[in-house]
Amino acid sequence: MGAALESRDRVPGWAAARDEIRAAILEHGWNERAGAYTQAFGSGELDVPNLMLVITGFLPGEDPRMKATIAATAARLTDERGLVYRHLARDGLEGEEGTFLLWTFWLAQAQALAGELAKPRQPSSGRLPRSTTSACWPRRSTRPAAR
Repeated sequence: MGAALESRDRVPGWAAARDEIRAAILEHGWNERAGAYTQAFGSGELDVPNLMLVITGFLPGEDPRMKATIAATAARLTDERGLVYRHLARDGLEGEEGTFLLWTFWLAQAQALAGELAKPRQPSSGRLPRSTTSACWPRRSTRPAAR
């Protein structure tokens, strides 16, 4: 990247910053009580973007703490339809958190990268959000209304 940006002289500084960030995440990002990598250092709240640790190759799928994070996400951030919330922490915004299809696919991808090919499950048929007339899926889904 340094060559493409004509900034080869900056690569050592970028590498040092990368290594510092990696060390901080590995040391402070894991929360023993939550049994997972969490939303912020010192937080006990789960947050789906932590699945990017395995999706981007930051950690291998077989890493025990990554496997625990994936399992915690599946257990605590998945709704009755099999769709995934980004987080359930209070974020200061009004209303309830909705599920996002992207998060659901990230969870399935993380489970596959962890070698848990039997774990990704198909969301309940008939309960998936409907595609639009242009065959596009909504990015967010709210809880279905009680009948």
